[in-house]
Amino acid sequence: MLLALLGVYLKGKLDVDSFIQYMEAAKAQLPALPENDEFAVSLIESIWIKHSEIPKTDVQSKEAFNTMVKPLLSQLIEKQIVSAVDCHIHLEAETLIACKITRLDSDGFTRMASQANTQKHFSQHKFNLMREENEGFAKLLIEVNQPNIDFSNATIVIANIQRLIGYFSLDPSRVLDLILTAF
Repeated sequence: MLLALLGVYLKGKLDVDSFIQYMEAAKAQLPALPENDEFAVSLIESIWIKHSEIPKTDVQSKEAFNTMVKPLLSQLIEKQIVSAVDCHIHLEAETLIACKITRLDSDGFTRMASQANTQKHFSQHKFNLMREENEGFAKLLIEVNQPNIDFSNATIVIANIQRLIGYFSLDPSRVLDLILTAF
């Protein structure tokens, strides 16, 4: 339903105010739970789907799409049907910049996304070695050097090692080093 209604709006057969009224009526039918933002996410993803249907080489159609979507998104955010945070999560950077939902320009947005990606996937979080307890490493060595470790009890040993890491705040890199050294 959302995709079809959005398609009608993008063809120019429905104005922004009418579209907003339909969305408000549809959202009013849903239970008013704080965690119930599926409607907003579905609406934003419908906008993303319509945007992704346009070929990347068709610059004129993309500009026309952004021209149509800009007032729509601003009204949806203003009426609190969708949030700007959900738009940042689900829409393309090109759409966010064209609709002025983000304060950054294209280069700034790309740089920020690259930094966030690098920080999330490639940075190693150091553990406080002063906080680690020798007792935890001693118990870990006892757990790893059991004479009866085989495939039947491997899952139990792994679970025990994970518990030791959590309980004693052990550095997982050092734990892996100890396990590889033990075998």
